[in-house]
Amino acid sequence: MIKSKDDYKMYMCMDAQALGKKNKKIVLLGNEIWRFERALRHYEYHLNVTHNRVLILFWRIIYRSLSYKLGFEIPPNT
Repeated sequence: MIKSKDDYKMYMCMDAQALGKKNKKIVLLGNEIWRFERALRHYEYHLNVTHNRVLILFWRIIYRSLSYKLGFEIPPNT
């Protein structure tokens, strides 16, 4: 569970490493799994740490749309 900004950064690094990501370039097309993981981690971070309702809603919409597009769901804080 993400409880701080440092936890968020650690999870993002571990996810990138698991997917073989070596740089932080923005990719607009393809790579939906990486986009899903980023959306999940942002959603978790704002849900648990910042409690900013606007950002929670924004990242939840992105997370849900990518989950629907990919055909699977990983619940937050799992």
